[in-house]
Amino acid sequence: MIKISFKADIAVVSSANQEALLDEWESYNLQEHVKIILGQEAGSKADNIKDLKQKGYKTKNILMIGDAPGDLRAAETNDVSFYPIIPTEEEQSWSVFLEQTAAQFFAGNYREKYEDKLIKKFKFILK
Repeated sequence: MIKISFKADIAVVSSANQEALLDEWESYNLQEHVKIILGQEAGSKADNIKDLKQKGYKTKNILMIGDAPGDLRAAETNDVSFYPIIPTEEEQSWSVFLEQTAAQFFAGNYREKYEDKLIKKFKFILK
């Protein structure tokens, strides 16, 4: 994630409470690598993404990473890309993201070539 923070503004959008999020991110010394941390007090994930878009972030430059159906819905509601963290394959999902997917996203190739396949797998696993 540290490498990615040099290329992107990272926003944490979570349904956890703000205080718990700040404690967790600070305990791992990760807060310095994120632009903003938004907990449940800031509103829904979909609303938070919408707010980020209104602050000037372009739709094509936003990637929602999530592990729940609500994360996918928040991305779809805002027409932004989604990268699923596959349940039971969390470590592998993060490795693939850091080693391959991030580069595809930054190159502008993620949505066209990879996203649909990953979302289909995500939905299948969640059934």
